[in-house]
Amino acid sequence: MKMINGAFLLLFAVPAVASPLYSGSVSGLFRDPVVSGQFIQADGTLSILWDNSTTAVYSGMGTNSIQWGACAEELCGDNGGAPRYSALSFTGLPFANVAPNEDFLLGTFSYTNGTSRASTHIFGVTAEINITLNGGGAVDQKETAVQLWSTANRPVTSPADTLWNADFMYFLSEDISFNVVEGAMASANIYGRIVGDPQLEISGLSTSDPNGYIGSGPSDYGLPEPATFALLGPGLAAIGYQRRKRAA
Repeated sequence: MKMINGAFLLLFAVPAVASPLYSGSVSGLFRDPVVSGQFIQADGTLSILWDNSTTAVYSGMGTNSIQWGACAEELCGDNGGAPRYSALSFTGLPFANVAPNEDFLLGTFSYTNGTSRASTHIFGVTAEINITLNGGGAVDQKETAVQLWSTANRPVTSPADTLWNADFMYFLSEDISFNVVEGAMASANIYGRIVGDPQLEISGLSTSDPNGYIGSGPSDYGLPEPATFALLGPGLAAIGYQRRKRAA
């Protein structure tokens, strides 16, 4: 009788299923420009609400590289050769053998902080990040609101003023920003993980670029402190360090 029961259990046992490992590539684009918003003034307060719906200058929406802002030389001067526009691009990367809930490098954002007239700015976009898996299958894309914040520049009398004058892209739902000093271009890595059914979520940013740093968005400039975003994953300790650099 014991042998029969053992055979029965063996026959109907459910085999263990290993978690999938994901391999594929990452791509992205920007869309839905926001044409009204505010600027951060030199004292840390917000400007009046600007409505640039008829004056904003931008290009590249629907692609992975956008540009916005404009200014004639007679109005803005040469600004030391800095561009008279700002720009943002995303370069996705391939990945291999990534486990569920494992942080991995999605790609790189490159941000140019140029000088242009306030009336030609946009104030945000939607960033869409997509995963293409090798061999088929699908991962739900990640859509996240990215605010584009510009600052009224202070005279540079100390390194702190250089940091203050940085413009930045702010991931609203993740409460983390990538800040780039005036007149420069810098790059930051973005990390994510594949979770659930499956879907993509953002897990952090990092940079070692001397012209950029990771911040916590508008709260770095004396505005109300937003909720804290937890940078998760043991492999992202350096990201936490880069984010704290702003307060140093």
